[in-house]
Amino acid sequence: MRNGLNIAGVSELVHEVEASADEAQYRYAASAAWRPGRGTTGRSEPALLGSVKSPRRFTFTIADHPTVDPGAGVADPVRLALTALGSCALTTLIAGASARGVTFEHLRLHLSAYHRRRWGARWLSDLTYTIESRAAVNGVDLGEVVEFVVQQSPNHRTVIDPQALTLSLGGEPETVEGIRIPAAPIAGHTVEQHIEWSYGVQFRAPIDGTELRIDQAKQMGGVDWGPNPQEYMLMALAACVVQRLAEIVAEEGLPPLVWQARASGRVDVRGLLMTEPGIPPQVQDLHLTVDEPEGAPEDWRDLVREAVRRSAVAGLLTQPHRIKLNLESETFDAASESVAPVAAESAEADAVPATPETTAEITDPAESVADQAESGLTENPDSAGVPEPEIAESAVVAMSETTGYGEVSALDTVEPAESRYAALEAGARHD
Repeated sequence: MRNGLNIAGVSELVHEVEASADEAQYRYAASAAWRPGRGTTGRSEPALLGSVKSPRRFTFTIADHPTVDPGAGVADPVRLALTALGSCALTTLIAGASARGVTFEHLRLHLSAYHRRRWGARWLSDLTYTIESRAAVNGVDLGEVVEFVVQQSPNHRTVIDPQALTLSLGGEPETVEGIRIPAAPIAGHTVEQHIEWSYGVQFRAPIDGTELRIDQAKQMGGVDWGPNPQEYMLMALAACVVQRLAEIVAEEGLPPLVWQARASGRVDVRGLLMTEPGIPPQVQDLHLTVDEPEGAPEDWRDLVREAVRRSAVAGLLTQPHRIKLNLESETFDAASESVAPVAAESAEADAVPATPETTAEITDPAESVADQAESGLTENPDSAGVPEPEIAESAVVAMSETTGYGEVSALDTVEPAESRYAALEAGARHD
């Protein structure tokens, strides 16, 4: 047991999906509806994890208009998508670092994106992760671990790799290719979201005095505390499209209609666990179904196509993006509790140390994958709440090592699959 993860359970999952490709197929779905005078509601739908159905459901009120600070205590689709992206990266990091013997005392991700709008369409660009942590690394290069496992996050890979979106409008499914992002500069504003680790696979995303809760299903070691990162991403997609539909109908001077959409996707965890080469870890089979509303005009399908073109979340998933990664970390060895020294030029008495910044432009898929599932199995807490880790009060975010990622297109230093599974199982025996 490390960081709230049952490492032995992850090893069992590896063997299970090696034995059956069907058990490696995890299918998620979420829906959203926009109603006149009531706004948007989103809902996660039961997931199918291999042959196991997870019947949980979560319902949210979703803000209609993305702003710098919504102020309403609810998230808009863009902040839902950023929460999905960041929490997925942290989930994968917790699993990967735990398998390598790293123990976190504090872990937090700040995610920002620039939100542009022109002619009704919206785009996200300039995505940046800043990961803050305090961890007992016991000789492990934390920067290398972060670089490796973040590449294997399903939502992260979905955003940096081009994805096709299948659209169903009551007839033959049609494919939405990558939505073009204008090259010319467009004015906009920065949208930010924080994701904080609580325990195991549970995370919090503060939203204006309240919070979004992220968790896995009980079958995957969670406590059903909230939707998982894939469910949040699919909910964001469905909500963004129905909101754009309501917007277009208003622009056309048509009577308001009830719009309902359902988004689904599949993750093949063999790619995530590296049990079979060539299987990507990202969300696959992205599918969006929009129902014909009562009283719809004859060209309602064209309205839906235009709404998808305008959707910032659809663009996030169908257009490849660059993501900058900053790591601000305080590391120490558990045996000695001695904090690793920072760079000499950053050490000044009576001053906050300058933070040597580790950055990476993550643009291309890695050729290797992480050796642990995004949702590693844990022992479920008995209480209804989620156990809180002891969070270090130190505000120091100085990093002791700079890895200098550069452009990440392939990770040449990754160990072969056999040795990484051996390390995983050795970790299970050790715990």
